[in-house]
Amino acid sequence: WAMIAVFVYLFSLPQWNPGIFLIFIFIWMRIFTQEIILDMRDLKDDREKNLLTLPLTLDKKLLFNIIKWLTILANAPIIYGAYSRLLPMYSLALILTIPFNFFIFKNFNKILKNPKYIELLVNGEKILWGILVFIFYKI
Repeated sequence: WAMIAVFVYLFSLPQWNPGIFLIFIFIWMRIFTQEIILDMRDLKDDREKNLLTLPLTLDKKLLFNIIKWLTILANAPIIYGAYSRLLPMYSLALILTIPFNFFIFKNFNKILKNPKYIELLVNGEKILWGILVFIFYKI
């Protein structure tokens, strides 16, 4: 999914802008961490199917630390892009998803009890990206 931003850009404009690469890094890192969270929901099935996923191979505490750091680091390309003027300043609105993610981490065990709820929260972040960028674009 992260490659969609790159392909849309490449096929719509004749000129390369490094800002689109920064957006790609952000999207890729966020989707990677979201997929790990969704894999944590499916531990039982993955174990039965002998799948080697990160949640099965790594300690839960270590995995959460990796996810937390990736969540924070995913925003580095956005910050760099905004301050180097490769991205518009309103792209900094994406940083506001960090508290949303830490809410999920803090309440993960409660959220995990209802798999549809975790899917809604994880996939809802992508909707939140659009809402935040739209609001800050208008300001």
